[in-house]
Amino acid sequence: HKGIADSTRIMVGYGPHTVVPHLSSPLFKILAKYINDIEWLFDKLGVYDFAPNSAIMDWLAAKACDDDMASQSLCKSLMFLLCGYNKHEINSTTLPYIMGHTPAGTSTWNMIHYAQSVNHGRWMGLDFGSEAANLRHWNSATPPVYNYSAVSSPVALYWAPNDWLVVPEDVKTLRDNLPNVVQYSRVNESAFTHLDFIWGVHSPDLLYKPTLDLMKNY
Repeated sequence: HKGIADSTRIMVGYGPHTVVPHLSSPLFKILAKYINDIEWLFDKLGVYDFAPNSAIMDWLAAKACDDDMASQSLCKSLMFLLCGYNKHEINSTTLPYIMGHTPAGTSTWNMIHYAQSVNHGRWMGLDFGSEAANLRHWNSATPPVYNYSAVSSPVALYWAPNDWLVVPEDVKTLRDNLPNVVQYSRVNESAFTHLDFIWGVHSPDLLYKPTLDLMKNY
């Protein structure tokens, strides 16, 4: 929407993407491969929440991920399997709190849309699975393809070399398509992952301070 672009002084993206055909996360690659089967199963079961936070996750976080537990390495491995391995940025003391809120859940349609982005590599609306369904939602037999040129506000992109969800190649695709990229920066740590943008213990110095310095210019 042009009004949003005109009123945005600067947009800052951490691990940003519109399409992720090159992601390397093993779990998300499996999800994308079998998304049609997963969609069918969830629809038949009437399940519309994907990986919601639950009492089971809260219990595991408290009992298995505590700093004093030998099983904490398992919790770290689960996190790393999703988004990339970097033991230097995880604060073991806060791990139970992180696991207690991760995953936080999302719509199954949101995950289906994400998987479609992996499979077709185009920035477009959700494909509802049939021409009839798309006509109902989009008034078109196919989903709309979004227009990068409409994102005219200044954009800063920060990417991580070890991000398994948004690999450098996919961030480069975003950079090459946006018309007004004012900053394109690699986080200065070779093992930095997607989760480290939020929970990395060195993120204040590596990322947040440079971001705030940049925003002062806008």
